Amino acid sequence: MATDNSIYQLTPQAVVYPRSTSDVQLLAKLAIDKQFQSLTFTPRGGGTGHQWPGFD
Repeated sequence: MATDNSIYQLTPQAVVYPRSTSDVQLLAKLAIDKQFQSLTFTPRGGGTGHQWPGFD
């Protein structure tokens, strides 16, 4: 389990490692499918704390 400075430490029920843009597109399509609406997709960065400019 990856950790950061957050007080929350929850083990995910599943982890997905997309290997291509196509994989990410497929995940986005699944996320809007009625069958999978109960799932929550949460992206995880590299854990460096780096934030892209403009995304404050």
